[in-house]
Amino acid sequence: MHLEPHSGTTPTTDVTAACLHTLADVYHHVLLRGDSGLKILLHLDYEDSRARIRSRRGERTGRLTVLPRTRENVLIRIPRWTPLSSVRLKVGGAPLDPNIYGDFVLVAGNLMPAEITLEYGLPVTREVERTTGVDYHLLWRGDEVIGITPNSRFYPFYPDYPEETEGCAMPAARDCIASRC
Repeated sequence: MHLEPHSGTTPTTDVTAACLHTLADVYHHVLLRGDSGLKILLHLDYEDSRARIRSRRGERTGRLTVLPRTRENVLIRIPRWTPLSSVRLKVGGAPLDPNIYGDFVLVAGNLMPAEITLEYGLPVTREVERTTGVDYHLLWRGDEVIGITPNSRFYPFYPDYPEETEGCAMPAARDCIASRC
């Protein structure tokens, strides 16, 4: 069994190839065209003949900027972990009440082409995952791990779990037993 996240010095070219294949597949599914228009599934930078997408994150908010190059509906997926009350939409620089359609914000094609800006909150949460008898305490900002304890000292994937985090009262990591802020 490999207890370190990188399996020590064991080469794993099959895993590397699978990861690369997955990244390519994810990139090709950022933006899809469907019967209802352009559907943006992933908040990643992307560009093709249909649209340019830019994703930015700050400490408290995420922003997705979309410049469609067609006159059709645009549906942008809202991450389920963000509070709907935090979602803000601008089309052509003007605020617009978001038209929520399932997990998506729908922007009508008659407003296109115009720059779309979707802003949303990045809530800070925590959880405990038990793996191979060890409780790992994870601190999240949106869908990004921003801290973990215990952490690996051998090429750690994530930063150490901080003792306190603004916007989320955090007990000392060794005392953390709650699953959410």
